[in-house]
Amino acid sequence: MSPNKLRIGVLHYHFLRGGVRTVIVNSLRSLIGYGPYRRLEIDLISSDAKRSSGREAADELQYYAKEAEGTEVLIRPIELPELAYNDQPARDREQLFFEAGELAEKLLGMLELPRSSPENPYVLHVHNANLGKNPRLTLSLKLLSDRIDQENLPVLILYQMHDFAEDHRPSCWAALRDCSGRSDVQLAAEMMYPVGSHIHWVCINSNDKEKLLSTGIEADMVDVLPNSVDEETLTSPPLTKMSPEQLQQLDLEPMDFGGDLKSRIAVFAEDHGFRFEPNRKILAAPIKLIRRKNVAESVLQLMVLNAKEDSYQLLVTMQPNSQADIIYARALEQFVKRYHLPVAAGFGGEIFKGGHQRIIEEGRVLSYSLIDLIHLSEAVMTTSVQEGFGYVFHEPWLMGRAVVGRNISTVTRDFIAQGMDLRHLYDHLLIPKLWVGEKWEELCRLYYKKLQHLYESAGLGGEQPEGLKNRINRHKTYNLYNRKGKSEEMLDWADLSVEMQLIVLKDLVAAPELLEQVVATNKILEPITDWFDVVSNDKIAFNKEIVASQYNLAIKARRLTSLIDRRLESKGETKINRAEVMISNKDILTRSFEIRDMRLLI
Repeated sequence: MSPNKLRIGVLHYHFLRGGVRTVIVNSLRSLIGYGPYRRLEIDLISSDAKRSSGREAADELQYYAKEAEGTEVLIRPIELPELAYNDQPARDREQLFFEAGELAEKLLGMLELPRSSPENPYVLHVHNANLGKNPRLTLSLKLLSDRIDQENLPVLILYQMHDFAEDHRPSCWAALRDCSGRSDVQLAAEMMYPVGSHIHWVCINSNDKEKLLSTGIEADMVDVLPNSVDEETLTSPPLTKMSPEQLQQLDLEPMDFGGDLKSRIAVFAEDHGFRFEPNRKILAAPIKLIRRKNVAESVLQLMVLNAKEDSYQLLVTMQPNSQADIIYARALEQFVKRYHLPVAAGFGGEIFKGGHQRIIEEGRVLSYSLIDLIHLSEAVMTTSVQEGFGYVFHEPWLMGRAVVGRNISTVTRDFIAQGMDLRHLYDHLLIPKLWVGEKWEELCRLYYKKLQHLYESAGLGGEQPEGLKNRINRHKTYNLYNRKGKSEEMLDWADLSVEMQLIVLKDLVAAPELLEQVVATNKILEPITDWFDVVSNDKIAFNKEIVASQYNLAIKARRLTSLIDRRLESKGETKINRAEVMISNKDILTRSFEIRDMRLLI
């Protein structure tokens, strides 16, 4: 039975806009709107809690708190500059532990534990703190959890994983491994994955749960807590579907909002050299133009569609932040401009400043909502090769639009288990190996270089080039048989490097008849030109209902409070002898060495 009062602190490096902040806000919003508590005291703990980004998150929560009936909500921003990104190693182990110990003491003081009790402890919900962005914070939380266990303090720490440092993030893993001034794999693992009687682990999907269990953490200390979606906002009508009365509530007069939105995109496209035509059908990609989103594959799909009916265009909304992704984005942008392909990218920062929220002043739309764009689109395209939770497989259905493109089985398997129908997505997009020609040897060298780097980062021995080449041949080529029974070697488009993808795209622009071979090779792509018949309105309505019923805020509140209640009820039984638990992240690291799942785009 949940107590009437909950004191909860949410800790993250920052509250800048992004996926983790969305998860944090939605989780707290679910507790405010649907939790069983009459009084909620929420601490927002970050390096920027009192700056604009932190205030923005706090204001958003305060808005929802005003709407809550019967719940008193107090929000307290706690700003600690030491929580900001900092991957610089300490001078030595002594300095690392001293600095981490100081931070642990600060955190402990800010929790104000005299105001909590064993029956109603403080819940410290930590997000992604072992990602390698700040190893001192990682160690400080381990030291804090040790102190809580030793003194049996009234605290429950929820460690929530969104990403793993070991999962193709060599710089993040190296920062943790070397944080004491020298390479120390065991120290890194122990500080990343602490165990204790006051700790519970939370992950966003079953694949991540398997990774956590492989470290040696007990199964009853790990729960899957799926992310939630803002059903109310995402199912709200776009401006183009609102009645005059609904528009009046927003202080707007009826007008051609769809035409106005398209004209703004057209101005952006003209200013930046993109090709946008208001009358073309829109395939929306509400994402950042970054490597792991594999947007060159979306361009290929666009070319396949237009080879049959030249009436589609691709709109990618956001620009990247990191230097490596900026280089990728510029290369792809230059390509679509050079060949005059109907693609526009990066306009979201100007036209959708509020994300799913509109900005309206003095009877004018200053910023449209992404919802307005999705409703102008035929479908949402995803060709990503790596996602955390995978909002892209959820949100468009709520807006009445299908998600089309590439499947990521480690992400979607949970959604399918809940009943979603995603059979129209494909797992591979194959092209003839002959199309890369002599570049195949270069591709092998790139994979070899990547794998050796991962081995070195993990502190493990490498592999001989010849043996690795054989593994690449075995796992990165697919044998297909034509009607005459002849075998042809194929490659998955997503396994190519960016440079090779652009080379093949260039060849396809010069010889568009080859696009027919892409469709013929990938039988599952035959519906591509009839996607909007294959993904019927009934299927859209079906998936919309699954997402709305299984991933809404009320369900999130129920899952989270149930998790907290279960740990409180078992507090007398949960005794862990940490000396008997051997923690190792070697298995997670080894998984990242699997050639079959490795991509040069990650």
